[in-house]
Amino acid sequence: MCPSDVGKFVGYWEKKGCIEQRMCHLYGYYSEDPNYPEGIRCNVECLYDPPQLSDMSGQTELPDPKRHIVDMIAAALGFEHVGMMFTKLDQETLLSEKEIRRAAKMQQDYEVLHPGVGYNVSKQVTVVVKKNNWGETDFEAYMVSDMAQALERDGVFGESKDRKKMCVREPGPNDMVPAIMMEGQNIKEFDQLFFIVQLTTSRTDEKKDYSYLKIRDFPAYNRGPPAKHAEFKGYLAKNKGEPLDRRFADFNLLLYIAEILDPQTAVTMA
Repeated sequence: MCPSDVGKFVGYWEKKGCIEQRMCHLYGYYSEDPNYPEGIRCNVECLYDPPQLSDMSGQTELPDPKRHIVDMIAAALGFEHVGMMFTKLDQETLLSEKEIRRAAKMQQDYEVLHPGVGYNVSKQVTVVVKKNNWGETDFEAYMVSDMAQALERDGVFGESKDRKKMCVREPGPNDMVPAIMMEGQNIKEFDQLFFIVQLTTSRTDEKKDYSYLKIRDFPAYNRGPPAKHAEFKGYLAKNKGEPLDRRFADFNLLLYIAEILDPQTAVTMA
């Protein structure tokens, strides 16, 4: 639901020559998808870049003391955490071994109770941004299987030296690791493709005003220099003719208000 936000995220990556890989958290909501029987659509409304270390091979998310405030403001807007998005140069894998394990952990962390079947499930999505052979930007969306999620949860996966392979952790003293069987054989290494579930993606036309958030001008957090008070004043002056509920409908602006005033004010405005 936020093509311009996604465009700015990709633009920042491209400005760095695509050699500094980036990641962000996705916030939005779920709805029924009329295109698939009992289908669920994940609607992404806004992005949040956490503090991170980036290089050519990937990103490492750093501790974020403001993350709970981001979640509070998103919840006040009617949104929840729905997944993550990251860039990558590697075109040989859909998801690497490390990316599968990261997605599995995220899905486990955000499980919810399924009202129909009575047990916990995950609806978190992983979106990969990369360049194709023609230099165009492609967006691919995935989940990992329930089995991958369970194997990561229970500490069965080990560190693999091959990004295309998953491996079983070597047990320590007084430790037992379940066996992984394939075609009747006990194996220690296996293809990561076993665990990948591919999703379809689409983008809305922002001119049709479907999104809850109407303005997307304020600088994104943890992406480039921090916003300054002059930018805040400029934003307010630029949008002074807008109705109040539209004037402040910018996610990054609300994060800034939480910083310069207090989180509860930003939550109330949201």
